[in-house]
Amino acid sequence: MRAFELALQKSGNKDFSVKQITGTNHLFQTCITSAIDEYAMIEETIAPAALELIADWIAKRTGPGGKP
Repeated sequence: MRAFELALQKSGNKDFSVKQITGTNHLFQTCITSAIDEYAMIEETIAPAALELIADWIAKRTGPGGKP
């Protein structure tokens, strides 16, 4: 996660957020092991916790009073 944060900073991006969502895999799906074999067994498209974080991030930037 620190590497992502450093890369975003180095790129000059000033509007980002790096968060760890425990209990999810790299596809933001709720999982137990995060093993690739588990991916095929998961029916969820995206974990509600991930969707909420993403939606909140977007809403803060596009809603009333958000940054253009």
